[in-house]
Amino acid sequence: VDLADEPEGGRAIAHPTFGPEPSWLVFAHGPQSWLGEDEAPTRAALYLSREEGAPARLANLLPHGVASATWPRFAPRPTGTGSLERYWLVFLSRAPFGNDDAGTRGTLHRQLWLAALDANAPAGTDPSRAPVRLPLQNVEAQSLGADFRARACAEVGEACSASAQCCLGRCAVEDDVLRCR
Repeated sequence: VDLADEPEGGRAIAHPTFGPEPSWLVFAHGPQSWLGEDEAPTRAALYLSREEGAPARLANLLPHGVASATWPRFAPRPTGTGSLERYWLVFLSRAPFGNDDAGTRGTLHRQLWLAALDANAPAGTDPSRAPVRLPLQNVEAQSLGADFRARACAEVGEACSASAQCCLGRCAVEDDVLRCR
C-alpha cells in the first residue's frame, strides 16, 4: 500500500505492533522512521491495518491536527465487553501540550500519549478516540517509548491454564473452570 499521498507524506513505514486481536496491526508512516530532535518535528501518523481493506489513518490520535505520532504499543488485553470493548494504545507524539502558567504550552518534546481504540469499529474506519498525555513525564526531556508489561502472576480466583501462571503456584479446577488456588 502506497501512503505517500497522505497528509504526512513520505514512504517510510515503521514500528509495527500487533494488537490483542492478531488481525490488528498499527504502524507509523511518514517521510522517515523517527520524530527527530529538532524544533520542526518530522511529520508521522499512525495507521491501523486489518485483514480486510486499506489501512485506516488514526486521525483522532493527532491532537490539534498535528501529524506527529510514532512508536505505537498495544496493551496486552482489551477492556470492557461487547459494544464497549476497547484496545489501549500508547504512542509517542510531539503534539503541543501544557499550559502557559506552567511554561509547557506549545513545547514539542516527545511525550507519551494513551488512547482507546473501539474494538468493534468497522474495518476501514478510524476506531481511535482522543488521546491523553500521560502525566508525570519530564517536560524538559524527550521520552523514548513505552511497553506494556504483563503481570508477573495471577491472583487466587483468577483464571489460569497452568500452575506457573499463579502467584501461589497452583492452578486447579474450581466450578468446572481452571483457577488459581
